[in-house]
Amino acid sequence: MGTIQRPASPKDHHALPLFQLSKRQTGGILFRWVLEPQVILTTFAALIAFAVYRHTLLPTVSFWGDSAKFQYIAQVWGIPHPTGYPLYILLTRVFTLAPFGDVAYRVNLLSAICGAAAVGFLVLAAVEMTQDSLASSAAALTLAFSPIFWSQAVVAEVYALNALFVALCLWLLLRWRTRGQASTLHVFLLVYGLSFSHHLSMILLLPAFLFLIAQREPRALVQPRNLLFGLLGLGLGLAPYSYILIRAAQGAVYSEFPPTAGRSLLAAFVDYVSGAEFRSGFFAIFAQGSAALLTRVGFYARLLGEQFRWWGVGLGLLGLLSLWRRDRPLVVSLLLAFLGETIFPLGYDVIDPEVFFIPSYLIWTLFVAAALGWLWQTVSGLAERRHLISGVGLLLFLALCITLPGLSLRHNWAAADQSQNFTARRWAEAFLQGVEPDALIVLPQPYFYSQKQALLYMMLAEGVKPGLEFIEEAEIDKWVGQRPIYLAVWMPEVAERYELQAVDSSDLTLADFLAELPEETILAVAVKDEASLGLSEEGAKAWGMVGGQADLRGCFRCAHALIGVKGAPPGTALETSGRKSLTLQVKKGAEIGSTGLRAPVEITVRSAGFDDGNLGEIWVNGRQVSPQHRGYNVVALDPGTGRLLAAVYADTFESDLVDNVRKYRLLPY
Repeated sequence: MGTIQRPASPKDHHALPLFQLSKRQTGGILFRWVLEPQVILTTFAALIAFAVYRHTLLPTVSFWGDSAKFQYIAQVWGIPHPTGYPLYILLTRVFTLAPFGDVAYRVNLLSAICGAAAVGFLVLAAVEMTQDSLASSAAALTLAFSPIFWSQAVVAEVYALNALFVALCLWLLLRWRTRGQASTLHVFLLVYGLSFSHHLSMILLLPAFLFLIAQREPRALVQPRNLLFGLLGLGLGLAPYSYILIRAAQGAVYSEFPPTAGRSLLAAFVDYVSGAEFRSGFFAIFAQGSAALLTRVGFYARLLGEQFRWWGVGLGLLGLLSLWRRDRPLVVSLLLAFLGETIFPLGYDVIDPEVFFIPSYLIWTLFVAAALGWLWQTVSGLAERRHLISGVGLLLFLALCITLPGLSLRHNWAAADQSQNFTARRWAEAFLQGVEPDALIVLPQPYFYSQKQALLYMMLAEGVKPGLEFIEEAEIDKWVGQRPIYLAVWMPEVAERYELQAVDSSDLTLADFLAELPEETILAVAVKDEASLGLSEEGAKAWGMVGGQADLRGCFRCAHALIGVKGAPPGTALETSGRKSLTLQVKKGAEIGSTGLRAPVEITVRSAGFDDGNLGEIWVNGRQVSPQHRGYNVVALDPGTGRLLAAVYADTFESDLVDNVRKYRLLPY
């Protein structure tokens, strides 16, 4: 069943350091170790997670938060926002040297590897608690395919590496608690110290770790050798931060290091690595009163339910109770870790706190593993007492362990899959098309933060027009007549002083695109935002080519979805409009409306109007393939195979041109 047999005594070969054994003994031990259920299932879980992450990995630059920044920052040895993440930068620099994909893809791949490794070490940590590798693997894979954890394993972000450090530290400390080997504690101290060179939130686990060490061996905290390794770990954690000081002194091409005017470099450095600019938000929710706190607690409860579903939350509570009955000190330490990683994000007033809760999800996974281990012990015990066929219980438990992560995988795939998401790259390439090499770009902040980072990625990581510079709106007057100036969005206050000449990056209209498609091509359309504004009469009538009949010029800020076929008579497509969230779906083999054509794949279109979200999603066989842009998101599929032929958009608020990225060239009156 995957139960691990513990060494019978310190004399057992498993308890001896390898350097004290002969080559023959070492080879035999390694061979037996590789064949242990723990190792097999841990490796299997990590490889399954990596295969899924690799398959759903974002293929290029991203519009996701700071992802684009992390995709180019190491390439130019830059300095990102506080707290610096120097270890992450050094690792991503190594990955940028890979001989495949673009730079962004290589950095994204680091997250996939870290996420999969975190899953593997989480299995090992759970095994130290449950001695059941099957239950531990099932619990860890359930987390692996949860929406937030999965989302961070397919883009360039710092949270997958942080999760790896949390899982690794938990495993090392639980292993030391179980086996008592001093070398394991020393490795833990080194790894825990190194983790601070990546994410300072690791300090939230310190009370739990200190309690666990003191409970297992009270004098361990004052033993000279342990103190020495603790200091070495602290040195490992601090050393990478020298990168920040060095690059700040050298004048990095891209730097968010704070200005040092009027104060010392050391003072600026301390403020930077401690996140001084974010401190006002650290416990701000607590200061807003009980109502705000209760709202945030409810928010976290909903998040926990979304990660593990109702059965995962129930299993976690069951595991907590079962652990309490047999190992209360362990429960106390895990609860300290859980509370530390939950209370701080609860009080942190930040726009997107979801990712800060990821370490708490790892702790909850250990509770789920404990519940599954308890269930197996209970079932197997009943089978022995009542002389039942133990194989039936094993099969049922095996089915449960496969079903739990399988449900998470199936339920979250469509939302997590980024493999067809080229939106940011297409936008950046189209925007840069035709822009003079020495031009100045105006991108209002913070609304165009992601677009700015995507352009910086193209400029700094791939060398596309590196001479471009960004300026603020207030600087426009200073540069007019000296260098070309482009705006990414219409600015009325600028238009009052200067002529803004619209420059399109495409000349293919939506109607032209539909007209050029072969007959019987399947079309899926998701419409969102101000799609009716600027829609030409030709564009409004274009949907008649694919079986549609709605005139969307009267559909201001409403949602619209369509699944049709090129050449079908008007009114035969599946088509619906509204101001609320709506969904159209055609199962594989089912007829598409009354067009007479059957779908070769499952197609789902989701859209929402202004009153109920902002959706423009198109899924094919569970894969998200929509550009998810404002206006018309259109996907063309081969009628025989369902193969993706094209995924385009038309932002009719600006223009009804396909894949249009409009910019405005500033001209003096």
